[in-house]
Amino acid sequence: MTFNRCSGRAHQQPTPAQVSAARSAEQQASARYKAGLGVIDEVAEAQRLLTQAEIDDALARLGVWRGLLGVAIAMGDIQPFVAEVGR
Repeated sequence: MTFNRCSGRAHQQPTPAQVSAARSAEQQASARYKAGLGVIDEVAEAQRLLTQAEIDDALARLGVWRGLLGVAIAMGDIQPFVAEVGR
């Protein structure tokens, strides 16, 4: 069995989009606040949402790696997995 970085890519695609959207919202909220057009609560909420999106992204990536490890264990050979992780 071979592993490649694309193996779990289909499962990871939604979370980077969420992180990007949350980052954009945080930047916009900060800009509005600095311009005097927004309140600090909006900035704090945007920062909280960005942090949550980053956590969700990390957990999704971890889930993919755990799944790939499970497949490797089930096949009885974790060396290709270990080699991929080491890259």
